[in-house]
Amino acid sequence: MTKLKLSPFTKKEFLLFKSWIDSNELLITVAGTDFKFPVTDEQLSHYLKDDKRLSFNVIDVEDNKIIGHAEITQTEPQKCKLDKVIIGDMDKKGMDIGKELLTLLLDHAFKVLSMNEVELYVYNWNIAGIKSYEKVGFSLQPDIQFQTTKDVIDWTTLLMSVKKEDWFQVKIR
Repeated sequence: MTKLKLSPFTKKEFLLFKSWIDSNELLITVAGTDFKFPVTDEQLSHYLKDDKRLSFNVIDVEDNKIIGHAEITQTEPQKCKLDKVIIGDMDKKGMDIGKELLTLLLDHAFKVLSMNEVELYVYNWNIAGIKSYEKVGFSLQPDIQFQTTKDVIDWTTLLMSVKKEDWFQVKIR
C-alpha cells in the first residue's frame, strides 16, 4: 500500500503540475473553471497568491516522489472545500490511493485547520469519484447542483459534504 504525505505546492512544481493536465476536459474535471487550458505559470502564480487556499503536493513517502496535487480552500470561518485533487503520476493511477489522500486532506482540515465541515464539488457522471467520497464520509447534498459550462462542456455539478463529527464516526469504523 502506498503511504502518502502532503507538502506545500510551490513555483518549483509548476512544470510538473502542467504536465499532468493534457486536455481541457481533464482541466475542467480537476479545477472547474478556475484555469484556462493550457495552464500557464502566470495562472499558477496568481493561484498561489490566494491566502484562503492551501495547495499541496501529494508525495509517495516510499520513493519521496510527487505524484499528485490537492487543495483546501476556506470558504467560511468553519467550512472549507477540497479542490484540484489529482493523482498525476501515471504509474500511480488506478492504485486505489484516493481514500488515503482524502483521509489526509480531511485530517488536515478537521485537526489542523479546525474546520467543522468540508465540501467538494463533483460532476454527476463521476460515479467512481462519488463512491470514493462516500467511503470517507461525504454525502450528496441533493438540493444543491448547478451547471458548469466552459467552452463546449456543459456538466452538472453536485455538492458533497461531511461534517467533522460524522467523519470521525466513519474514521473509527
